[in-house]
Amino acid sequence: MAKAGHTGSQFWCFVENLFQTELDKLKLPGQTQQQKASVLATICLALKDTQTHLFTDDFWKLLNSSLRQYASDRKKNKEIGFNDSEPVSVIKLAVSANHMLDDSLLNVLQ
Repeated sequence: MAKAGHTGSQFWCFVENLFQTELDKLKLPGQTQQQKASVLATICLALKDTQTHLFTDDFWKLLNSSLRQYASDRKKNKEIGFNDSEPVSVIKLAVSANHMLDDSLLNVLQ
């Protein structure tokens, strides 16, 4: 990322902004559960081994809120039209490994 002009803490700020943009897009009308699962699983996978202090509290609140919304929508719509076991598995792995993610999601994502 040095070529993009981002180093050290600037890099993580850049990454956080990218993730926040993707999370904000999930709130737009027309986003399918499959799109939401893909974005959330990708972000969770990317954050799995990241040092949590590199991201702001607002970011973690937004991510937890997005994960809770996905879990709620998933529970309401049992017939989601695709097999989401892989993204849900990635999300659950990230939640169990990252203390900044709401571990109550593990029960909701059964």
